[in-house]
Amino acid sequence: MHVELGFRAFDPHELLPHVLATRLGLYEREGLEVRLRDLTFDDRPSIQASCGAALLARLRGEPYRIVLVACTRPLFWIVTRSAGTRLEKARIASYPGGSPPDLFLRMLLPEARLEPARDNDARIGLLLTGQVDGAVVSSAEPPAALEQLGLRAALSFADLLLVPTTGLAVPESMLARDEVAALASALRQALSVIRAEKEQVVKALVDAFRYDVRSAERWADDH
Repeated sequence: MHVELGFRAFDPHELLPHVLATRLGLYEREGLEVRLRDLTFDDRPSIQASCGAALLARLRGEPYRIVLVACTRPLFWIVTRSAGTRLEKARIASYPGGSPPDLFLRMLLPEARLEPARDNDARIGLLLTGQVDGAVVSSAEPPAALEQLGLRAALSFADLLLVPTTGLAVPESMLARDEVAALASALRQALSVIRAEKEQVVKALVDAFRYDVRSAERWADDH
């Protein structure tokens, strides 16, 4: 069975289960051939890993159903150059308006001055050049790389919010398809690997997400 799995962010938060399911033959065991589709350029209703976006779509009236939750915490951080930065009314380089991270940030810091930027590179660049006081980054950024830039985590979204952010979401019209059940099964097996096999997680983070080994080991220990 051929399946396209939509994604919004190519980072461990969203795609680590998929990468492990591919590397370890879990999809093949379920009779699947899975290809990724970047929903930035094609937002037709689709099977997707981005549960946060699917939840927002559901709130807009689109008939999505979350069938598997891989993470119940949004893995985003505000990084700053100084430990003493006050965030309540700070200028913060944020995600584009209406995206899940943008809405999370507005919940956490309703009086902050948000400056949307297109990606982690732009947000970090704005911070390093002094244009903003803080920047929202995703799990695409290895912790060691941020530390080398002199940046530190000032606020973790995961410490304050509980919401399904990644896993498997499906339009209701596709819910009964055999490939959906097979995909959910393979991803559940991948989640078991994440919990029990640190070595496999570290390898996947280094090979697929360009993590350094130290950052990968920290991720595996913390998640």
